[in-house]
Amino acid sequence: SYAAKPNQKTNFTFKLDYYNTASARYITRIVKILDELAMNYDVKVYWYYREIDEDMLAMGEEYKEMTDLDFELIEF
Repeated sequence: SYAAKPNQKTNFTFKLDYYNTASARYITRIVKILDELAMNYDVKVYWYYREIDEDMLAMGEEYKEMTDLDFELIEF
């Protein structure tokens, strides 16, 4: 419902402790919606990952590559 009437600027933060196939489907849907919003609005995505979680970093990189979003990968 947010996509129907978004703010002019949207910051979206992903800071996940766990990531699996089921959650990947929903995250992909969210990222696609954000990518569509970015055509007309200012959208920035923050993807946090733990230093030891290479899989989470790899997924963030994959989402960054598949979109035109301003996508920041942040180690914590």
